[in-house]
Parts: sequence; C-alpha cells; structure tokens
Amino acid sequence: MEGTAALPKNTKNERSWRDFKPGNWCTSIDVRDFIALNVTPYLGDEKFLAPPSERTKAVWAKLQPYFQEERKKGVLAVDAKTPSSLLAHKAGYIDQDNEVVIGLQTDDHLVVLVDVAGFVRQEG
Repeated sequence: MEGTAALPKNTKNERSWRDFKPGNWCTSIDVRDFIALNVTPYLGDEKFLAPPSERTKAVWAKLQPYFQEERKKGVLAVDAKTPSSLLAHKAGYIDQDNEVVIGLQTDDHLVVLVDVAGFVRQEG
C-alpha cells in the first residue's frame, strides 16, 4: 500500500479515488450511482470466513436460554416509555468478559424498542 502522509492534499484526493469508476457521484452526492458503478457482488461461498472463536461461542451460548424463552412466550419485553435512540439506555451486555463489540442498544437482552416515529425494532 502506498503512503500518502507527505503528499499534497489534491494529490491524496486524486489517488484516493483511482480505483473507482467515475460517475455522477464524483460531482454530487449520489450514493446509488457510486454503488451501482463500483460494488462487485460476491458470488462465492462462506469458506473465506473464520470459524467462531471461543469468545463468540461463549456469548452465543449465553443467549440460547433467551432465544428459547422468546420462542415459547413471544416478545419478552417492550420498553414503551423510553424513545429509541442511540443514547437512550445505559450500555447492556450479554457476556461483558467475552464481548469484543461492547454494549447492546438496550439495557437487557431481546428488548423491543419503540421508535418515536411508530416503528418497532428488536435489538440483540
């Protein structure tokens, strides 16, 4: 990979885009155009993925009782008092010692959030 720290800003910008196909996205905000021109679908299988780590298996194992209970009872909990937002709840954890990505969007497992706009979204 070529370094760009010492290059002038305009040179960095030119090189940053060198492997992308130009289009309307170059002169205006057009995410659809950028994706249509530059995204290549992956047609392979899952063999490139690493197997789950022991930490991932531990976190997944802790969730299993909640999944079983939810299958029996349906929705386990709904927080209809707190509008859904990124900072609405304190951080929640499944297994804090084994989590690499830290914190759920709710403060408990499988809580359904009610969006202010009236949508319902379920978080892990």
